Amino acid sequence: MSHHYSGPDFGFPHGDARLDLTDLYAFPKPSEADKSILIMNVHPSAVVNPPGFTTREPFAPEALYELKIDTNGDAVADIAYRVRFSSSADGAQTATVRRVEGAQAAETGDSGQVIIEAAPVSTGRDARVTEAGRYRFFAGWRSDPFFFDTRGALNDLQFTGDDFFIDKDVCSIVLEMPNSALGPKRVGLWARTLDGAGGVWVQADRGALPAQAVFLVGSERDGYHAGEPANDARFIAVFAHALEHTGGYAPEEARRVAATLLPDMLSYDPTRPASFPSNGRTLADGAKPEGDRGQGRAPHRSACRVPLFGGAAQHLCAEPCNFANRHRASQGVEAPGLFMKEDVMNRLEKVLYTAKAHTTGGRAGMSRSSDGRLEVRLSRPGSPGTGTNPEQLFAAGWSACFESAMEFAARNMQITLPADHAVDAEIDLGPEGGGFSLAARLYVSLPGMERATAQRLVEATHQVCPYSRATHGNIAVETTLV
Repeated sequence: MSHHYSGPDFGFPHGDARLDLTDLYAFPKPSEADKSILIMNVHPSAVVNPPGFTTREPFAPEALYELKIDTNGDAVADIAYRVRFSSSADGAQTATVRRVEGAQAAETGDSGQVIIEAAPVSTGRDARVTEAGRYRFFAGWRSDPFFFDTRGALNDLQFTGDDFFIDKDVCSIVLEMPNSALGPKRVGLWARTLDGAGGVWVQADRGALPAQAVFLVGSERDGYHAGEPANDARFIAVFAHALEHTGGYAPEEARRVAATLLPDMLSYDPTRPASFPSNGRTLADGAKPEGDRGQGRAPHRSACRVPLFGGAAQHLCAEPCNFANRHRASQGVEAPGLFMKEDVMNRLEKVLYTAKAHTTGGRAGMSRSSDGRLEVRLSRPGSPGTGTNPEQLFAAGWSACFESAMEFAARNMQITLPADHAVDAEIDLGPEGGGFSLAARLYVSLPGMERATAQRLVEATHQVCPYSRATHGNIAVETTLV
């Protein structure tokens, strides 16, 4: 794995997917040599065991997301960029980015000079980029650029060639900055997440290089995720032991190679082209297997890894992304300013029902179901016609399905639904990228139910509702408890 699922038992740190750091990238901006782009990916969209989706909320409001920069080679942060997110009661989040330098950068806290404020978080197809001076910022859901046969890795390394992440998403925090903000020369980078839910900041995850924590188990892994690069020498013996027993290394060689893997920092010189592991990491680099950073054989191999192709990968999230071209990426086709992976269609285990309808006249015509139970006249939205329209039918279908799915989820969770529970749906239609797209809002009424329980139920409902599953990651969806 790159750095996904870094909690116990292939789960999430502190049991929260939003705190799971997956990847760190750093590379010069292709069109402006005096700028760099740093990307911190967190929050995988899917759970491996049991299979399902994680929470739809991109970032944890009670968390701190931090990019650390060591400018003098002592593995201690001299500059830090700290990102906090607002609560999302209405389904929307905004971000505040602060910069701190000097001794404070090595400390724990959310203080610092505000450089970006109230930046909107992207939850749909469009990348909402905020500019402030020479900084540009993006945060939100995007296609996970990592490729790996996860199930094969869990099945005693019996790889199948399947890419578990091909249809999965991740939450990206992207910061474009002038090189002068990084320091005067080569720097060391790492990222970390901190959990503040208990009233004090507790480091939940940290990392820079891919596939580091695979060497560690139990309390050693917990200590590693809670530690700092300056203290990583204490893990050399653990890494070396793993190299001996899984990579076939002789003891001296294992210790030498382990020493090159630590401290866990990404070396980056913004004046040179990015090439992992020697200088930064682009989205096309993936989890390269050179165990001693290019100076020897690999300690392990990421079997069946499928690399990204094309320099356009470097623009992912740093430039506005056009998701209409997303399906072309896995075929090695570059879309303008974008490189993304193909979504793979789900395969039904069993067909329970098939609806059939015949339509003539488009939005100003008639629709009839094959069994005669539905026969409706259609009119274009805003026209003087008396018929309904596809958006109203979609709103009716989704709200009905969501309410039934909520009853199913409530039974599984042993939650009693109030008798007067209800769901209202609103569907927006509008232009996007030369075509048209939708946005949706669901208003869920659960009178008398404790709010935290209601929120858990709504999240569980999104996991099983076929309409929610079909639209997940494709259109902007806001869900509100009323």
